[in-house]
Amino acid sequence: MKISLGTILTIAQVIPGIVDSVQRIFGKGNGAQKKQAAKDAATDIIMAVEGVAGKDLVDDQRVQNLLDEAIELGVSQMKIVARLREIDEDIKALRAAKDAA
Repeated sequence: MKISLGTILTIAQVIPGIVDSVQRIFGKGNGAQKKQAAKDAATDIIMAVEGVAGKDLVDDQRVQNLLDEAIELGVSQMKIVARLREIDEDIKALRAAKDAA
């Protein structure tokens, strides 16, 4: 079964929220455990949509592969944002030190 572009875009929009929620629940824990929890949550959402639709809408294995990649991307994005925040704080500290001098 083909995965439609609309389905891919819908899944892609939900993944960051799932990753963020799992991160908040688990904190600094086992990465594999958090990844599995995120995949399980996304899979549950897909299964609920398929249940309402009354039919199999997507190829489960292809979706699992997509989820793996999307979760990795989501985690990478969160790391980038955290690092940018650190850099911003460093810049603010340097400016404050310069202004105080």
